[in-house]
Amino acid sequence: MAQTGGQGASFELERFTWQTPDRLELAGSFSGLGDLPPEAPVLVVDGEHETHRLASVDDNGAWPPAEGESWSAAFAWSEPPAPFATARLELGDGRHFELPEPGARRPRFGRRVLEVHGAHDDAGAASAVVEEEEQAPAPLEAVPAPAPAEAATPGERVAAHADLVLAREEALAAADRARDAEERLQTERARRAADADRFREALAAVGATADQTLEAERAANAELGDDLRAAHDELERLRARAAELEAESEQARETAARAKRLEAEHDELSARFAHEQRAAERLRERLASVKQALADEG
Repeated sequence: MAQTGGQGASFELERFTWQTPDRLELAGSFSGLGDLPPEAPVLVVDGEHETHRLASVDDNGAWPPAEGESWSAAFAWSEPPAPFATARLELGDGRHFELPEPGARRPRFGRRVLEVHGAHDDAGAASAVVEEEEQAPAPLEAVPAPAPAEAATPGERVAAHADLVLAREEALAAADRARDAEERLQTERARRAADADRFREALAAVGATADQTLEAERAANAELGDDLRAAHDELERLRARAAELEAESEQARETAARAKRLEAEHDELSARFAHEQRAAERLRERLASVKQALADEG
């Protein structure tokens, strides 16, 4: 039986992003989970009005993966994709972990580790995200000037002033890096917003094309139905005509049989007539012979 998630059970996220307009890709490795169920996990996304469950369609690693082994999978929508606010991966035995927004970048100098919750955890509690990042230097105002010693020598005061200048330079450089990071973040947000707009437009175009195709298919099916009914009527007419021809053919066969019988009777009568003619001829010859004999005697 699979163990429930406990202390330290986690998923180290490598990436969670859109692979195609209707497919999300997740990659990372598990740690501290113990036995995992053999069933493939399901990606669950919660929209404003409904929840969608996305099945795995492309598993690039054997499931369940080994401890710490890199694993990735693609999850596809079975209907047109819809906007969603949260996403989580359900492991099939009540354990799950929450995911960040697709496309969110990993920390530059650290890891993103997502806490796995068990079957009895609070479903509304968000997963803890541990990001081990390089700490930015404190702002310029937060860098205190070193307090000079009461009895500092001139050399010590010069060294302290140099340390203060160096600290201020480092703070200014850190502030510049923070501004650059903020500008990059704003640029990335604008790019992602533009990508989302293009994605929504593409979905709308796909939907319109699907509607047009469906309407065309319906019209073609209606026309095909009319043709099918006309063909059925023609077939019935041909069957009726074939039945009529079969009846006429039967009559013709009966007429031919009668003609054959009459022909045989005619031949028989002709033969009998010829026989009677020959008998009459012999009889006339005999009568002529008798007449001749009587004439000779007289």
